[in-house]
Amino acid sequence: MERTSQERTVIWIRSAESGCNSFDHAQVRTVKGGLRVKAIDRVLIPKRGYGCLLPLNARQHRVQLPRLLGEGKIFGECVPGDDTPEKRICALLFTAAGR
Repeated sequence: MERTSQERTVIWIRSAESGCNSFDHAQVRTVKGGLRVKAIDRVLIPKRGYGCLLPLNARQHRVQLPRLLGEGKIFGECVPGDDTPEKRICALLFTAAGR
């Protein structure tokens, strides 16, 4: 998460995008102690003979929270260091986005 609005009703997050994936939307759900935010990407499958651009670019996105955050915290869906393939990919994107 980059920052929160002064009213704590909006946050700005970063996601890593390339030629074959781009940010689509964020899912926000209430959890103990705050809110959990998950970035959902749109993945493009290239046609034959087309390659994806390799560089991952960090893009900032505005996310409206479903309720006032108050004293709660924002938790991400990615936990760097988890040994499952999904979490390793998530951790790589997390690092590429510079957070």
